Amino acid sequence: VGAYELVAFNPFHGMHTISGRIDYAGQVVSHDILFEDAATVTGQVVGVDGVTPVPDIEVTMTAGQLAGQKQRTDAQGRFRYELVPKGQVTVAAAGPAGGIERVGRTLGYVGTAGQTLDLVVQMKAQGTVTGRVIENFNGVVRPLPFAHYYIQEDSFPFRHLPEEGTWFTTDGQGRYTVSHVYAGQITVVARDSGQVSRLG
Repeated sequence: VGAYELVAFNPFHGMHTISGRIDYAGQVVSHDILFEDAATVTGQVVGVDGVTPVPDIEVTMTAGQLAGQKQRTDAQGRFRYELVPKGQVTVAAAGPAGGIERVGRTLGYVGTAGQTLDLVVQMKAQGTVTGRVIENFNGVVRPLPFAHYYIQEDSFPFRHLPEEGTWFTTDGQGRYTVSHVYAGQITVVARDSGQVSRLG
């Protein structure tokens, strides 16, 4: 006898809470728990131009407490996910597009029950980063030969080039070139190979 709280949870429909009270011994209280309809997420993967469909490429959707749901796009580059819970939705695509390995990602939000959310995932362009590592030696700016360096992509897919914990090396004139870097903000970090505490 007394107050109680009943909590029902489903990964597709979220959480529903009912509060009630037993007033006397032997009382039977019956509750119907009605979950809201889950949403549907549809969309299309397009190339760097933002128009050309990308067929047969792997797409991964993450939403709420669901693990990543994978599928491949159809001939028109389209995908469809059912039973998507409310909240933020992330859809990422990865694979060869036009003979080049590419990635793309977009974010969305399911705000109402039964909603159909349509998204476009555009594959990212790639470019080449070139530059030179220099030092100021007694007021004279000069190349720093055979310096260590790496590139960090500051946006999706947030790659560290080369792999974390390793470095590229510049040539004898301190020059470097890294191709197939995804479009977006980047950070280049360099250090003196002969005095690794010197960073830039």
